[in-house]
Amino acid sequence: MASSSQKLPTPGLVIPRVPVAHPNGTSSPKNKSWKEIVEHWLVGNRDQGLTMPLKDWPREWYQGANRRFASKYHQRATIALEFINQYESNEVHFLAAYPEAELGHTQLLKAVNKAHAA
Repeated sequence: MASSSQKLPTPGLVIPRVPVAHPNGTSSPKNKSWKEIVEHWLVGNRDQGLTMPLKDWPREWYQGANRRFASKYHQRATIALEFINQYESNEVHFLAAYPEAELGHTQLLKAVNKAHAA
């Protein structure tokens, strides 16, 4: 039984998987997953249960009792903010800097983190 000092995770909270799975059993192409991440960051995705854009999530939604969301939240923030802030949402320049985006968001995240570490 949880003590009163422990907060339970927020019910219904979700960060959708990418590539996004569609009801017909197909998934979005891997090379589009970074665009879905940017969409989730800026506008959310009601169909996938993300009713509020990730950029607007209060800290308690990805910390404390909800810390299971922390890693995914920060990975999504890294990709979305790199595109928005560093590349001013310019897809051509972003993809020129990160051709790894064609391989999917995992390889893109590795490339962004490597660029930040350099």
